[in-house]
Amino acid sequence: MPVEVLAESPTVADVTISPMSLAEDRATGLEKFENAHVVGSMRPSGTNVNAGEQITIDLQIVNIGKRPAILESVENLAVKGLELLPGKGEYSVENHRINLRGRRLEYLKNHDARIIVRARRKGVYELTPRLTFLDENGTHGSYTFDPVTVHAKEIGLMGWIRGPS
Repeated sequence: MPVEVLAESPTVADVTISPMSLAEDRATGLEKFENAHVVGSMRPSGTNVNAGEQITIDLQIVNIGKRPAILESVENLAVKGLELLPGKGEYSVENHRINLRGRRLEYLKNHDARIIVRARRKGVYELTPRLTFLDENGTHGSYTFDPVTVHAKEIGLMGWIRGPS
C-alpha cells in the first residue's frame, strides 16, 4: 500500500510544473494604494470646555494613493449639542456637514482644515468625523478619523461671576 501511494506522488511521477513569473507577482494589500487613498488626523484645541465656548478642530488630510483625490465633505462633526460654525471662505457648512468644495489632493499632498464648533450645552461628545472623497474615476471613498471625546461643563452662576478658574 505505501508503495502505491509513493508511485502517485508528484515528486516521483513525471509532472511538469511551470515556474512562476516574478513580473506578475504583487504584494497583497497594495492594490488600495493604486487609486486615491485618503487618511488623516484630528486635533481639537481642547477636550474640556465650558458650555458656550468654541473648540477649534484641526484636521490634517493626506492622500497616500497614487491617483488624485477630490475632497467632498466632512460629516459627523455636528453631533447634538455641538454647533458647526461657518468657515472663512475655505469651506462652507451645509446640512450639518462641511463642504470641502471639491478640493483636489495630489499624491502625497496634504490639506489642513480648521473647523470651529461650539458646545451649546453641557455633555460628553464623541467626535468621529468621516471624510468623503472621489478618485479621478468617480469612485467614492471615505475615511473615518480616530474618535476624540470632548467634555463640556456648565460653570453655573457663581462661575460666571468669578470667571473661569
